Amino acid sequence: MSQQIIRTNITLIFILKNIHYKNKEKNLENYDLVFSDAVKYAKKIYSTIKSLGKLNETIIIFFADHGTGVGERFGERNYGVFTYEETIRTFYLFLGDLISKNKKSDSLLRTIDILPTILELCKIKIPLDLIGKSFSSYLLTSNEKLSDSSFTFSETGGLQGPFPSPMEPNVFCIKSSTHKLIYFMSSNKWELFDLKNDPNEIINIYDTGLELQEKLKEHLLSWINREIS
Repeated sequence: MSQQIIRTNITLIFILKNIHYKNKEKNLENYDLVFSDAVKYAKKIYSTIKSLGKLNETIIIFFADHGTGVGERFGERNYGVFTYEETIRTFYLFLGDLISKNKKSDSLLRTIDILPTILELCKIKIPLDLIGKSFSSYLLTSNEKLSDSSFTFSETGGLQGPFPSPMEPNVFCIKSSTHKLIYFMSSNKWELFDLKNDPNEIINIYDTGLELQEKLKEHLLSWINREIS
């Protein structure tokens, strides 16, 4: 009897997961509703600061540590399993009295660039060598362009999916302004994508003779094998 119940539960979970992947439009609709709620909180934060008379001495920053999937990839129900664009591409929104208005950039940046940017905006100096690079001058100057970082790195260890690894990362990627190389450690599999011509990362061009591949691979392996102190 207990074996039958287990089989029934497994079947039900499988059906529910398949429903998720077959309803991407509905999932996206639900995501938009949640995002709208987040906007309400953001407006409340802004209006509270304004009512306190502190807008001219406050910098407001909205950003996210990851995005979320809505069923684009089988195995990825929300985030944390893969390192495709839908879950690692995020945004920064800076608001402030001295920050240029209506500026937008799609340049490649890193989360570690936020701290030195905040410190420079606030004119705070600390006796540390920070890894990130400030982009405060772009925020303060209306005609300045924002340069791409050479590379960004992302890694994850999924709680579920095809190769769960909750205790340590096992999926890694390196991203340039034009390409992304992904390494699945558990299956020793590589994927390379042309982000300009294939932004949805559908066509794997790994081992097709692209010269950039080995350079990206060298940098990524160096990142994976780095010593963390």
